[in-house]
Amino acid sequence: MTSTEFGGVSADGVLRTHQQGGALVVEMSGDVDVATVNPIANELIGLVARRPRAVVVDLQAVTHLGSIGVTLLLDVQQYADELCIPFATTAANRAVLRPLRLVGADRVLRPHATLPGAVSAVHG
Repeated sequence: MTSTEFGGVSADGVLRTHQQGGALVVEMSGDVDVATVNPIANELIGLVARRPRAVVVDLQAVTHLGSIGVTLLLDVQQYADELCIPFATTAANRAVLRPLRLVGADRVLRPHATLPGAVSAVHG
């Protein structure tokens, strides 16, 4: 399993990637808010632009998801859809599920409780 940490993302928001089941898994950790969203967005959109077979954004280690982070996730999913790239998210923690539910984004993103579930979903 290869892992990459992007140095352009601040210490409060980190992305790591690896392959699992043929999908590019992007693990986010820390805060995803106005202070961190720009570097995270640049990296995440750049990864999708490379046209992997599938993308799973793992949000299990996110400690704070601001409204701008929710918007970013919706935008990245839309971009992946435009490129016909299967896209899924994982979230089982309150720090992510609560903001998603408050704005109804959970109905669009349909986060999976586990990484294996999300990886299966992008191949199903």
